[in-house]
Amino acid sequence: MRRRDFLAMLTAIPLPRAAQAAARGAPRNLKITDVKVLVTNPNQAAMGNFVLVKIVTSEAGLEG
Repeated sequence: MRRRDFLAMLTAIPLPRAAQAAARGAPRNLKITDVKVLVTNPNQAAMGNFVLVKIVTSEAGLEG
């Protein structure tokens, strides 16, 4: 086993525990209350439109 492989293995170990802790702290009755969509094309960008989506939940302050 190379040192790089060993270090990569060590960094992956805490992830499942962190996910379990986050799941335990999450509210069980979380509901999506609103979805807001904003389509914009700043300065008629050559890349086209940007679509932004905001999701509002029943938890106060939890949106994104």
